[in-house]
Amino acid sequence: ETDPWLALQGFLPRYREAAVVHCLPRSQRAYLAEAGVGRLVQVPHGVDRDLFPVPAEPHRPEPGRLRLGFFSRRYASGVKGEARLQALLAQLDPARVSFVLAGVGRWREAQLIRAGGFAVESYEQPPYRLLPQLYRRIDALLILSLFEGGPASLPEALGIGLPVFGTRVGMCTDMVSDGVNGLFLEGQALRDGARIMALLDGAGEGLAALTAGAFAGAADVPSWPAVFARWRAFYGSLAAR
Repeated sequence: ETDPWLALQGFLPRYREAAVVHCLPRSQRAYLAEAGVGRLVQVPHGVDRDLFPVPAEPHRPEPGRLRLGFFSRRYASGVKGEARLQALLAQLDPARVSFVLAGVGRWREAQLIRAGGFAVESYEQPPYRLLPQLYRRIDALLILSLFEGGPASLPEALGIGLPVFGTRVGMCTDMVSDGVNGLFLEGQALRDGARIMALLDGAGEGLAALTAGAFAGAADVPSWPAVFARWRAFYGSLAAR
């Protein structure tokens, strides 16, 4: 992260004196270990299975068309990849690609997307209990972040069998298998756009294959109770000492 308020050096003294440092992705754990931080525990985000149950059958995308979800709060720093999204739009076909946005401030991206000729739905602050309805309206989740710990939307999408198109950040590197349940994007609009559009050629078999791969692994995404059990185990061992 380039924000000086979030520079690693400012946190290392506290990390080094902590009884345990909880990391979300494996990459974060490796990064802190390399910086000399010990007592690291890696436990990822989970998925609320009451709201996001494992699907009984795979999602069926419309052949030749793609609806992308961009679900995150907007930050002034642009850390969620807003500039990448703007560049990517020029490489996508508005006749075949549309968007669903969710998150505070996403009306700004909705205006931009709509000006590019794309169909777009935007939900500024949907209640969490209604998020499953928005996921059911998309074919894939788009993650363009520059930096991430999670995001929490990643296990939600994969947990219900939706592929993820994401940069190599946060838990994406742990949960996404390129060409199996999603795509790794490079943050280079020309190449990323070409790869996404290639999925829609040939009556959509490419997208269908990724959807099948995501469906096959949906049950493996940990639930929040499973995550909490791991948290209780390591916090309990600390308290006992």
